[in-house]
Amino acid sequence: MDKDKFLTSGLIEKYVLDLASPSECAEVERYATAFPEIKAEIEALRSAMQHYAAQQTNKLLQAGPPAKAALHYARRRWQGIAMAGAAVSILLGISLLYWRSAFLNLSAAHTTLQAQCTQLQRQHEHAARVYALTQDTHTEIVHLHGTPLAPGAHAVVYWNDNKNHAYLQFVNMPPPPPGHQYQIWADVDGVMIDAGLLQYNFLEPQLVRIIAEAESLNITLEPQGGSEHPTVANLMLNGRMIG
Repeated sequence: MDKDKFLTSGLIEKYVLDLASPSECAEVERYATAFPEIKAEIEALRSAMQHYAAQQTNKLLQAGPPAKAALHYARRRWQGIAMAGAAVSILLGISLLYWRSAFLNLSAAHTTLQAQCTQLQRQHEHAARVYALTQDTHTEIVHLHGTPLAPGAHAVVYWNDNKNHAYLQFVNMPPPPPGHQYQIWADVDGVMIDAGLLQYNFLEPQLVRIIAEAESLNITLEPQGGSEHPTVANLMLNGRMIG
């Protein structure tokens, strides 16, 4: 494990409290040799525990002047109790660190799952809208077929003037070259009107703009971000409206 993980692993505390196994002791000593800051952490923790034990012993001595033998006994007894108290405090701290880490991991997992559920909900709602449009009696299904530039290309547009909605679904389409994307145009009396930029996506139908009195739909290859006017030389698909 790396240095930061080692510092939060609890092995240092076990080592100082003589609770570590021989292999754990060897690992702590190896890290202490490799990293001066870990060695300093061990010494600081050991000093803190001794200071804590001394404080508890002094509190006991301030209660009255016991006999020399009693004082010696009390000193050893309370030093042991103080060390045990320090050990409990340290182990409690390690436990709190563990549970805090576990809580943060669980919280992060919950946030990720919540985002995934939200995304799935959006996809479900989008699919439901598209399906409802395809079943509407006012929906015109327009097939766009490939030109000589893309002879095997095919796309389907679900066009509904009544609801003012249209969706395009790629069926077969070559990927656009880097720095380019597809753009769809509606032909109205010989004038090409922008109906939207298209993403190269076969999984979901994508929304395109309804253009009133469109006679045909055409897809061209344009620079990334689209063009104000279609690049006719890069006409990839087209299809005539039925209605």
